[in-house]
Amino acid sequence: MCKSSNLTTRKQTRQDNRHYGPMQATLWVSVACACMLYAQHARAAGGCGSVCIPLESLDLDKAQIPINQYRLSLISEYAKFDNFREGSKSLNNPGGNKATIIQNTLAIDYGLSKKWTVTALVPYINKKQDTNRFGTRSAKGIGDISLFGRYEVLPDHQRLQLKSLSLGLGIKLPTGSIDEPGNGPLLPPAFQAGSGAYDLIPTMSFFRPISKGALFGGLIWRIPLEDNKRGYKFGQEIEINLGVDYPAKFINKNLSFQMSSSYLYADNDKDSNGILPARLRNGTKVLNTGGKFFYLTPGARLKLSRNLTMQARISIPVYENWNGNRATSVGQVAPDIISQLTLIYTGK
Repeated sequence: MCKSSNLTTRKQTRQDNRHYGPMQATLWVSVACACMLYAQHARAAGGCGSVCIPLESLDLDKAQIPINQYRLSLISEYAKFDNFREGSKSLNNPGGNKATIIQNTLAIDYGLSKKWTVTALVPYINKKQDTNRFGTRSAKGIGDISLFGRYEVLPDHQRLQLKSLSLGLGIKLPTGSIDEPGNGPLLPPAFQAGSGAYDLIPTMSFFRPISKGALFGGLIWRIPLEDNKRGYKFGQEIEINLGVDYPAKFINKNLSFQMSSSYLYADNDKDSNGILPARLRNGTKVLNTGGKFFYLTPGARLKLSRNLTMQARISIPVYENWNGNRATSVGQVAPDIISQLTLIYTGK
């Protein structure tokens, strides 16, 4: 009688654990998502017209998409710019500049062959700026669409033990409007829906299994090719990422944690036609754009089903150097923290 009771108890405990594990993992990621207060593509407000490769949407179980398979990623972001900075410190905000950016980007990847993957990024943007002079102005709509091709390079030797090494090249198209709002004074270039010009974007990414986890990383280089029709040109951006992914089987077999670091260099924008106030410019160089940034980014990835994955990441600033001019209170509106929530669907 006692032995049967013990067996029944152990069986019930195993059943409870099977149900509790997924619930606990889902709760953990949900809490992480609830903590996401701010998000943005570029670190500096001057880079809001740019685009980046969503490396965080990489499905680490399949670093390279097999032939004839596709991957859909939805990256949801929200940014609230309520600080005014130059260098690493805050400035007085004489113009009362505040802003919010809501952006949802659909990333479509397709395995064209064993070595080639093609990608399209389609962002929908809603930007709103508040100033003492102009009040509230907004721009919304489809942003700059980007198209990429990525080639899988196989190493000639096994020393690096890379499972995936990819080189890519993309182009950002000027599909986003730069004439918003249509019923009043135009927003500055950083808060338009698009950049109004073509960019070339070389990329590199790699993936290597290590111990029970994986090492991954990449490089993104956005090279502006021209001035837009208003004579404005966004500065180039170079971002380097390196991170590790480690399975959290002690919580749930489908849950893993990540920790990555990223360094971003963003150059100053150029305003050839003087559309911005003179105090913001030194010749054609726009003083309150660009900078240097280093971030640590913890995250979690939960495989909800065979095809669906959810990923949450929060970037913590370690070093920030916002371009500006403290002597004349020329700074940049900036967020406190950066985060992203990504849903990934893989199918055939």
